[in-house]
Amino acid sequence: MSTIKRLAKYLEIIEGLPKEKKSISSKELAEYANVTPTTVRQDFFTRLNKKGKSKIGYEIESLREELLEVLGLKERIKIIVFGVNGLSETLFLTKNKNIVFSAFFEDDKHPLIGKKFQNTIVHPLSKLGEYLNENPDIKIAIIALNSRNIYEIYEKGVAAGIRFFWNFSKIFIRESEKIKVKNEYLTGSLYELIYDYNKSIKKGGEKMEIMVCVGSSCHLKGSEIVIKKLQDYLKNKGPEVKLSLKGGFCMGQCSEDGITVKFDGRFYKVTPETIDEFISKRIEPKLSKR
Repeated sequence: MSTIKRLAKYLEIIEGLPKEKKSISSKELAEYANVTPTTVRQDFFTRLNKKGKSKIGYEIESLREELLEVLGLKERIKIIVFGVNGLSETLFLTKNKNIVFSAFFEDDKHPLIGKKFQNTIVHPLSKLGEYLNENPDIKIAIIALNSRNIYEIYEKGVAAGIRFFWNFSKIFIRESEKIKVKNEYLTGSLYELIYDYNKSIKKGGEKMEIMVCVGSSCHLKGSEIVIKKLQDYLKNKGPEVKLSLKGGFCMGQCSEDGITVKFDGRFYKVTPETIDEFISKRIEPKLSKR
């Protein structure tokens, strides 16, 4: 992964953290980004000339501002989207106010033509050239369609001045010297995930993991008691049990009641009073299948 891709990932991570969290260590950020703490520190020092403070880490707001600057996200960027669907809707989850989705485009007979989707007008594809002539500042387009005329849409966009495409369709679009295309292989990513799943099943002896939040909020709610009960449970199960117990800092779930626990890839909320029930209903059935 390139440094810029990692910086973009760091920004995505810190923008998803609870508002009350003011700083983050390189170790925490590395766990979220699936890199090493050394990589995080090197990235920030070489690209941002920024060092973390001992026992504190990085001040989140200043880090966010510097990442926005480096990534060019402090200026207004207008983007058009081909396709009105669930994927298009998720694009609006971005928290960067400078990224503006100025228009959607769909087949001329689509029922939403002329109406608003996520507060943005849906235009017919036949009016693409006209729209871009009236809005020459738009240079980025997202293709979230899987219709057969993807190449036609792409060529119309290029002819109208679009030079950067983010392609989510199943059809691969080859970029050129002047046109940049980022193809997202969603199905390919699913294949990789299925491969990893089958690989873990074949291993059989691989340990599952349970992580309990030990951040300040969860600590006050009794995370130490939860950890102690889990330790006692594992001790009683014996050394052959296929489950490892870890503590982790903020997992981004602080807005909900209870102590955050991540088990088998999912987040749960427990309390010192409900942890025994959680063990019997969630953990024990999983371990018995192994």
